[in-house]
Amino acid sequence: MVLEKKESKVSHGRGWEDAKTIPVLAWMEKYTVEFFNQPELRNNKDVFAKWHTADTVHQNSDGSVYTGLDACFTAIQQIYAPFAAFVHEPRFWTVWEVDGGFEMVGQAVMYADLPVPGGEKAHEDMNGKKWDLALQGMFHFWYSSDPSGNDGFKMKRSEVYSDTFPAVQEMMKRGMVPS
Repeated sequence: MVLEKKESKVSHGRGWEDAKTIPVLAWMEKYTVEFFNQPELRNNKDVFAKWHTADTVHQNSDGSVYTGLDACFTAIQQIYAPFAAFVHEPRFWTVWEVDGGFEMVGQAVMYADLPVPGGEKAHEDMNGKKWDLALQGMFHFWYSSDPSGNDGFKMKRSEVYSDTFPAVQEMMKRGMVPS
């Protein structure tokens, strides 16, 4: 087997500083911080469409695949519905150029609060805020170069790989789901 050689950029760390030097990852920071972590924007289908291609694809951790803006919008709303608030904090990424855009794999921590009180907020993000949960996840993204997109990009495909069991356990403790 012969491995194809491609230039890629790699970062290990906490936060977005290294990403700002690469246009598609500077876009990803805006996507995450200014759009995705903001429920009033993320929950607006018209705003969602400005950040995603019309044929966007989303794959959940359980392997379910959704195609098109409407299906992806609905799937993502369902994933994040149990959380009162959350932020994603990058820890590792590798990005490389492909035909028509870029591809990236990365690891992030999603800090989240649940709407039902209980337990100590024991998980601290890089800004010092304490959260109910700190969920580890891996992501695989494809970005389309698109002049109609914010800063010239749109999300083409997203795949999420995350263990949801810690969140379910905490929801069970708080009576949000039956035990």
